[in-house]
Parts: sequence; structure tokens; C-alpha cells
Amino acid sequence: MNLLLQRVRQTGGAGKGDFSFLPLGQHGYIFRFGDTLIGCDLFLSPWNGRMVPPLLSYAEALENVKFFTGSHDHDDHIDRGFWLAALKLDPEAEFLLPAAVKRYFGTDEKRFIPIDCGESFEYRGVKISAIPSAHEKLEKNDSGEYSALGLIFEYGNLRIYHSGDCCIYPEIWNYLGTRKFDAVFLPINGRDSARLARNCIGNMSIHEAADLAGSIGAECIIPSHFDMFKDNSADPAELERYMKIKYPEIKVIIPEAGKVRSL
Repeated sequence: MNLLLQRVRQTGGAGKGDFSFLPLGQHGYIFRFGDTLIGCDLFLSPWNGRMVPPLLSYAEALENVKFFTGSHDHDDHIDRGFWLAALKLDPEAEFLLPAAVKRYFGTDEKRFIPIDCGESFEYRGVKISAIPSAHEKLEKNDSGEYSALGLIFEYGNLRIYHSGDCCIYPEIWNYLGTRKFDAVFLPINGRDSARLARNCIGNMSIHEAADLAGSIGAECIIPSHFDMFKDNSADPAELERYMKIKYPEIKVIIPEAGKVRSL
């Protein structure tokens, strides 16, 4: 077994709600809920300018992880190279993705499982529910399906939110509801005119992510989407400083690629 995947398995029983996570760079994580592993927004293909190299080969990722989610149709979130290769490498591999994105693939592949806002899917005891994400704005296709989604993972009493790429939008608090989150995985790279001019679509800023976590009373925030590309980054230490002053009751975990963490 790959050493990284072995470390994920060895954290069994540790941490709140028997949950741990392995960061793999950008917004990619392997989540462990009890004995269940889920790969979320994994970016495993070689790419010019990557600052975090792929830490798992396609085959290594498929050793123990059989279920993968992708938030939207950008290669650093739905890695088409990996997904299409995995269909051939592993007959058990399944993929949860926005229904709008499945249409782009142009395939009837049954292992590509479509989901849209308000829908849920259960995988081995983990309930996964979809809400819209604004990247930088909310977008729907002609069928009314959202092109970008955030996912809420529920396992026992544990509740986790992985926003994918997302900016703040007025309805987000309605979708997140009033039930407390144990952890939120939010982008912090922000947005500006220079990036938008080169078609680099933006996300929440450091302070927007912090304030969202604070406004919903999250117990822990994990900043994401800051470590992969030099020209689309941010300093997670600023998030930590801001949280310490404004929301000292909320735990901050700054992810390090390849290091397994628990809440």
C-alpha cells in the first residue's frame, strides 16, 4: 500500500467523529470517515507550473479509494486525465459530479453519478448533499443545473463542508442552514482584475472565508486553494492571524500536502 494511504488508514479512531483528511494540494483531499475513504477534487495529473507535484499516481490513488467527487469542470478539481484513466484501471471506481458537467463529458457512463442542488447521495454510510457554488457567479445550464457545486458530508454527528471554488453569494447562508459544521474547507486565493484578465476565475478572499466560517459558527476552518500555482496564491498565515483576533473560538488547520490531519 502507498505510504500516504497507509497513514490515512492508521489514523483510524483518531480525531473528532473518527474523521481525518489527507491534503494533496489545491482543493484536493482524501477524506476518511471511519473505514470509508473519499477522494474530493483530487488533482493528480502533471501540469506546468504546479508547485505541489502529484503525490499519488493514478494506480496508487485507486488502491484504497473507490469513490471520488469533483466540484466543477476545471482540471484542478475534476481531473479528466485521472477520471478517464480510472474508468479503465479500476472497474469499482465511481465519480460524483455536477449533473451539468456530466452532460459536458458526453457519456452515459453509469459510474459518473450526477448530482445537483438539493440532491443527496449516500456512499458507505456517508451522506453527500449538494449546494451551489459561485465561481465567481452562480451559473446554470439550459436545464437549470448548476455548473459548480459545494458538498456537505455527513457521517454520524459529523458535518463537513467542502465548497469547491466559490465566492460569497447572498443565498449561501440559506443553503448552509443553521446546523453547526465541524469543519469547513474553503478557498482563500481571492480574485482581482489581473487574474480575471487572464481568465483566472476567482474565489473567496482570506477575510471572506474567515467571516463565512465565523458567521455560521464552524468549529474549524481549513483554508484551501493557495498552494498549487504561484500566480494564484494567498498566505494562509494571514487567515490564522485574522481568525485569532476576530474568531478565536474557531480552530484553524493549515493543510500541508502529504500530511494527514484530524480535527
